[in-house]
Amino acid sequence: MQRILLLTICSLCLSLIAGAQKKPSDPKMPKTQKELGKEYLERLKKEKLFGVYIPKDIDEAIVELDKKTSPESRIKFQAAGEFEAIAKLHYSLGRWIRYNWGFHGGSRLTLFLNSKGAYHPDEMSWMVMLSYHRHLNKRERNLPEQLEMFKKLQEAKKKQEEAERN
Repeated sequence: MQRILLLTICSLCLSLIAGAQKKPSDPKMPKTQKELGKEYLERLKKEKLFGVYIPKDIDEAIVELDKKTSPESRIKFQAAGEFEAIAKLHYSLGRWIRYNWGFHGGSRLTLFLNSKGAYHPDEMSWMVMLSYHRHLNKRERNLPEQLEMFKKLQEAKKKQEEAERN
């Protein structure tokens, strides 16, 4: 009896969660590579995606992050070390940046970051957060240095994972 009740509650919760997900306003998905490419190129020009303003560069991203964060959050973020701050916020602020600023499907900010040598969504959100941290601490952003640091960290992480497997 308890098992049936538990299964009923679980399926009710799952149906509520599934029903609560936002449905796309345009359910037509691109069917061909050509349609997908056309949609991607259109996204690169848009100031807004799904109602969210997309910064055109790091300077605008910093202005937007200032608007979206509380003074208390900025103080905590600023006080933490660079790597600690970014690692701590990778799955919260970093995820928000990746999804809302269109890093997976392309946006004008991804176009800017691509022009600086960043292509992976994690790499791009890392650069935005590190730039914001440096801005708050009145340090030079130095995007090429950031990109090089990220690549070295990724290489070290990969080597560590390989060593742990062996």
